[in-house]
Amino acid sequence: MSVYFEVYEIVKGIPRGRILTYGLISNLLERRLSAQGVGWALRALSSDKDNKKYHSGNVPWHRVINSTGGISTSRISTSRISISRNTEMLPDLQQSLLEEEGIVFNSEGKLDMQKYLWTERLLSAVSISLLVFSLLVSLLAQPAYSRPTPEQALQELKSGNRRYLSGKTNHFEVDSVRREMTAVNGQKPVAIVLGCSDSRVPVEIVFDQGLAELFVVRVAGNVCATSELASIEYGIKYLGIPLVIVLGHSDCGAVKAAVDSAVNGSLLPGNLPTIMSKIAPAVAAARKSHPAEKGDQLVHSSAIANVWLSANDMLSNSSIVKEAVFSGKVKIVGAMRDLKSGTITFLGEYPQPARLMTK
Repeated sequence: MSVYFEVYEIVKGIPRGRILTYGLISNLLERRLSAQGVGWALRALSSDKDNKKYHSGNVPWHRVINSTGGISTSRISTSRISISRNTEMLPDLQQSLLEEEGIVFNSEGKLDMQKYLWTERLLSAVSISLLVFSLLVSLLAQPAYSRPTPEQALQELKSGNRRYLSGKTNHFEVDSVRREMTAVNGQKPVAIVLGCSDSRVPVEIVFDQGLAELFVVRVAGNVCATSELASIEYGIKYLGIPLVIVLGHSDCGAVKAAVDSAVNGSLLPGNLPTIMSKIAPAVAAARKSHPAEKGDQLVHSSAIANVWLSANDMLSNSSIVKEAVFSGKVKIVGAMRDLKSGTITFLGEYPQPARLMTK
């Protein structure tokens, strides 16, 4: 088999949302072809699907990047480049194709190697110990990955929910290499999610995210009391997370109980009234805004109002959150998940946060 064909067989196996580098493919080939040679092999692909076993339609060439976490085609100055005589590619096409698969690039055009590298293929290699050692050393030697902007982080969560709904999830496996990389290099979540404890709202799954990718705070009714706020402050202050999502959901039991308490005067045992007291202002606001609503309609309106109430509590009670939002480093976005469809509706950025802030 031609060594070029061996390259194509490796690249054909790279799953959606994962990448390999030219150098790693060279290592998998026991350096019988250089990293540059791997690049030439991919550029030699034809677009002729009828007469070629390997072509640009069945070999996902765009999933091979350079060792710095960037794409090589973006550095080409001409307006169009040719992979072969039959295939032309816009310089930004590779990045666009990867973004369609849920891969996020930061403002410098780099992706997070720890997150997207296809480590399962490395684990299957014969010389696994040398490959893994080389991989870890190269990753540790790279400059620190700069985080995405709030807008980029939000786009990734929107894309993740679309992947979840379509069934085309990336299914990031928690293999030994990924565990070791996150243990050595720490966590770099793209977003904080304040969500409900309801078992039907598994945050990482519905956003199609994996190990070390979300900083999740879960509590019944997605309320923002002191302990939840402290966790959010930690994520912003010490982890540099650019986005906070307040995630409510349909048919929320905590909101239902708060509505029942407000309408019928029902009392709950133990410490449950503590949570009800946090949701009660949202129920009052919903009843005032929608006086004709009852039952499920009132519960839904109260759940949305409760999302904004939690966002308001963050800004009103934390100088850390307030400063981060005011400086533009962090955005707070409300969202609601429909339990039946799985769809997450993004309600927008927290309305008029500036009115709560002073320089």
